[in-house]
Amino acid sequence: MDDRLKPAAIYIQGLPTSIGNIQVEDICKKAGKIKKIKVYRDAGGVPKGDALVVFEAKRDRDVAADAVAMLDDMDVDQGGLGCYTISVSEAQFSQPRRAPKPKEEAPRSQRELAAAAAKAWGKELPPTDVVQAGDYSAPADCPKALVANVFDATKTTERDASIETEFGRECQRFGRVLDAECVLRGPDAGALLISFTAVDAAR
Repeated sequence: MDDRLKPAAIYIQGLPTSIGNIQVEDICKKAGKIKKIKVYRDAGGVPKGDALVVFEAKRDRDVAADAVAMLDDMDVDQGGLGCYTISVSEAQFSQPRRAPKPKEEAPRSQRELAAAAAKAWGKELPPTDVVQAGDYSAPADCPKALVANVFDATKTTERDASIETEFGRECQRFGRVLDAECVLRGPDAGALLISFTAVDAAR
């Protein structure tokens, strides 16, 4: 008998392009203890509308199947920003081998990163379009705040979901948070970019 636990992971579609790890966690946390969240993004850093959520597996129940039954076709209220319906299925891991990493690009400034994300979002980025920092995933017209020197960017090449979630939740006392993202490259590397729904919160 195979004692290995079945992977407890789901694939979510229909998410808005302003989604971040915190919002995905809020949607899925009632289905089980979450181990990992991956929001898929395009080359400009903008969420593509889908995400992978990995739960802690259980021997006494099929966590992924239960999560699908609970979350599929669910309407998600964005609190004054409208609502959307998500589609949820069990994740399929048919290609376990990792694709080779793309060639590392030269560090770019906050402004260049903001322009790239805004272009992928479908907007031009005028000089006053960014409130306080560059745009990575939330809409280009979304107010933001940059928290400097949060982590050592020389010791990591990937975003740290635990840091993003912790700081994102802490910043919710100032207003509704859309996303929290680690800045890995450029002159602000090591900072955390917090995206809010209201300008007053970003200040």
